[in-house]
Amino acid sequence: MSLGTSVRRGLDYYSENGAISTAGAVAEFCGRETSRRCHFLANTLETDRGRGYSLSTRVRAARQGLSAHTYLWLGLEEADVDRYLSSTDPIRRVNEGYIEPIHHKYVFQLNTAPYVERLPRLYGTIDAGEFSPARTVDDDLPELLSREGTLVVKPVDSGRGNGVAVLRADGPELTTGGETVTSSVRESIAGLDGYLVTELVRQHDYAASVFPDATNTLRIHSLADPDTGEVGLLRASHRFGSRQSVPTDNWSRGGYTAPVDLDTGEIRPLIALDDPPRSRPEHHPETGAQVAGLTVPHWAAVCDLVREAAELHRYAPFVGWDVAVSPEGPVLIEGNARPSIVGLQLTEGVLTDPRVRTLLGRG
Repeated sequence: MSLGTSVRRGLDYYSENGAISTAGAVAEFCGRETSRRCHFLANTLETDRGRGYSLSTRVRAARQGLSAHTYLWLGLEEADVDRYLSSTDPIRRVNEGYIEPIHHKYVFQLNTAPYVERLPRLYGTIDAGEFSPARTVDDDLPELLSREGTLVVKPVDSGRGNGVAVLRADGPELTTGGETVTSSVRESIAGLDGYLVTELVRQHDYAASVFPDATNTLRIHSLADPDTGEVGLLRASHRFGSRQSVPTDNWSRGGYTAPVDLDTGEIRPLIALDDPPRSRPEHHPETGAQVAGLTVPHWAAVCDLVREAAELHRYAPFVGWDVAVSPEGPVLIEGNARPSIVGLQLTEGVLTDPRVRTLLGRG
């Protein structure tokens, strides 16, 4: 919210409620904001200490509103930090009022599938350990798994790959968090509640050749121009899985990520931070496969798919979209209405974009 908007709302509140109530509302807001920032600072300093970062690095990062890990991973020791969003900036609040239609995966699927064709097929839901097939599905889960061979099982309301599992007919076995457990299908889902069951997108050879044991996805951010309302693309990156992140590719779970040129779809070198300072490997650290210089197939179709989804969900002006590329073209996996500041700023601060500055009221 811009300063001008805040002042206007404050004056409107004052005219309706008087000075005392206005003073109380301001104090309450400042108290919440101060409390939020203090909690962030305490949690960040403690987490970074557990990672072994020095006190000077932790304090330097915290002054910028970032964890030491993010601070070093983004290379901010040698960058203009004023061009970067911090973890305490209000970027995640710009979609306020339209979080749930995107964040809740079942709601997102129901709202999006009638209008956007290329989504993973939804086979059903799991609640209290019981599978309920979608209206277009006749099979129970064991029969469905036997026919499809592999299925994705994921919570309807979590992010960063938490709880995502791959169910395979061989065994059958369930892989989640890097661990594989062999049991019956019913035993595999017995403890699950609030989950979707979808198809596993068969990824294109370029992605499978880099890391075959995870679906390696793109994260592309869309932004509705605050002045014109026109939906455009902002930043793109490509995630690749690791032994630690299997079956997902999430950076927060140990995967790898690389910037992608929005104009051409060319993948740049990876960003890694095994030990400071960060490095930019051109090959996947575990498989040795070439990453830098690869061009994402169907790139124009990928960008069109993201624009299509962003137009549909335009009440959320700033969204990160996860896209898998199959041999037949792109598939929209899900949207993220609370985008991470990390993926937005892999090579430069996002505040270099005037649309973002306007959105955040920074002129």
